[in-house]
Amino acid sequence: MMLLLLLVTAGLLYLLEQALYRHLWCRNLTASIRFQKEPVVEGGTGELYEVVTNQKLLPLTVLNVKFSFHRNLSFSQMENTTVSDYCYRNDIFSLLWNQKITRTLKIQCNKRGYYTITRMDLVSTDLFMSTRLLINTVQDTELYVYPGLVDERRLDVPFRKIMGTVTSRQFLYPDPFAFKGIRDYLPTDSLGSVNWKASAHTGNLMVNTYDSTSSQEVMLFLDLADETIWQEEALHEESIRIAAALAVRFLNAGIPIRMVCNGRDVVTGEVLTLPAGTGRQQIAELNRCLARIDLQKECVPIQPFLEETLFHTFTTVPLSIVISTCQNKLAPVTLRLSEISDIYWILPMHPTTEQTVFSEKRLDIIPWIYEI
Repeated sequence: MMLLLLLVTAGLLYLLEQALYRHLWCRNLTASIRFQKEPVVEGGTGELYEVVTNQKLLPLTVLNVKFSFHRNLSFSQMENTTVSDYCYRNDIFSLLWNQKITRTLKIQCNKRGYYTITRMDLVSTDLFMSTRLLINTVQDTELYVYPGLVDERRLDVPFRKIMGTVTSRQFLYPDPFAFKGIRDYLPTDSLGSVNWKASAHTGNLMVNTYDSTSSQEVMLFLDLADETIWQEEALHEESIRIAAALAVRFLNAGIPIRMVCNGRDVVTGEVLTLPAGTGRQQIAELNRCLARIDLQKECVPIQPFLEETLFHTFTTVPLSIVISTCQNKLAPVTLRLSEISDIYWILPMHPTTEQTVFSEKRLDIIPWIYEI
């Protein structure tokens, strides 16, 4: 009789334990995963934080935290990680009552991109491991991996060339907001520059003079289209790195940068455009734009952007930099544009690729040999 009573009691306790865990295991249980706030440069390392908290008296002897992320990211320690189309992570925690656990995971950022984690699965069991318990949680974390670095020494020649042109153009376009002084009128001066108050005071025509603008704007066109049916992803990634490095040099020199790229944003699906700007904020915005380019999405032709921007948008055509591998497709439009403005074309190419476009008029072709 006593044995039967013990068996019945044990059975009731077992059923009670199962009922408690089924209804209460996820109560006051929180879990989150987040990337570090700071962006990472391609090839660098970052951190991922896992935080789980059990704010109740019911312990969780086993809690599996499962999530997936892009395979371009990897952990320095790949235990509990399976790699296929994505990386799948399964971390195991053991939580007592009112306990919080935080883990910091080192991640290797192997490729430029914009990475998110939007979901996490929490899997647990009761004390007897007889019942599988599962909930899904929504996560919202992102990581920008900026384009990698290029050999700075290779940038010296094109940068000096373009900066020389920028400097010479400064004397052609006075800055109407940088007042310098007043002088006597010359026959070559426009009537719009006459200072009528000063002229009335002196009895002679006097004109305002201005300093030349110290930051002539540079227009950057980044073309990521393919000229043939073959996708040149490696060359396009190098083009993105060149654009990032060159733009940062100009911005650090105080030169405003405006960018148009025919690649599509991985989030919005739209073509990427960046208004003119300067300073650290522009550097960060430019790198974010470049990080979010999705080379798997089809690019639109960049020729209409070249023609529209240079022929119709500006009263004074800005100095332009084109970064493109498409020699035959872009040659006609760049030659036309070089008749009215200085154009620098940086041409990424493999060592075995034949160069078919060459410098002429105000078009300067700068080959950039890329070896994998």
